[in-house]
Amino acid sequence: AHEQLTKLADDTKKVWPHTGRELRTGPPVTTITAMAKRTNADLIVMGTHGRTGLKHALLGRVAERVVRQAPCSVLTVRTKSGR
Repeated sequence: AHEQLTKLADDTKKVWPHTGRELRTGPPVTTITAMAKRTNADLIVMGTHGRTGLKHALLGRVAERVVRQAPCSVLTVRTKSGR
């Protein structure tokens, strides 16, 4: 995961030089929102499958909670569900 994240970040920095990357462990929502607060992030970008029931028809549970709790804007990208 670290190697893939490093390559993705390096490629992204060619276009957006101020892009950061972090690889953390812990409860996803708490970890993501705490990092955004600590770094004064402008934007959180995250993928979602969007397939966890009627209430979560558009976003997955983690993505929905991050959107609600984040201190900045959140861009969600629907990924392929593999179905």
